[in-house]
Amino acid sequence: MNYILIMTEGKTELEFLNVLLERGILKFSVNELLMEKIFHSRQIDGEIKGYIQGIDYNDKVFIYRVGDKLSDKLTIPSSILPEKISGIIDISTTPEFEVLFLLYEGLYDEFLKVKSVEKPSCFYKKQNKKYKKQSTFVRDYFNNMSNEEIVDLIDLYGQKHGKTLKKNQKTLKEIIN
Repeated sequence: MNYILIMTEGKTELEFLNVLLERGILKFSVNELLMEKIFHSRQIDGEIKGYIQGIDYNDKVFIYRVGDKLSDKLTIPSSILPEKISGIIDISTTPEFEVLFLLYEGLYDEFLKVKSVEKPSCFYKKQNKKYKKQSTFVRDYFNNMSNEEIVDLIDLYGQKHGKTLKKNQKTLKEIIN
């Protein structure tokens, strides 16, 4: 079997991807995921390492790392056979995940006026006093949107940021239906 391993840099990305998975927006089903879940991890260690080591000899894992920094190189532990990893793609949410909120709420152009001095998360916090960088906020926020709105938002995000990606990076569009 070929498994998909999705690793997120932050808990907001994890919660967002869990919403996409539950709603059938991801191009993968829960049955295709390694251990049938998405992991909050930057590197292959601990339980992830154990799961990969425990899969059948003929099975492979394709890795997607999702985050805004992704500056650290993914290190494959020497105890994992190189042929077990069939590929790696970084899914970038650069400059920050909060850009999704700014785009959805029509605040993106206002943010562009101050982007040289303010991070998207700080700007959004000033616009939405209820915002908290927490899983419950992210889950509630995206659960109040239709699947079509989420897909359209991801498309818009890709249009705005797809040109600024590094060589091996893709946008969220890469992992949705």
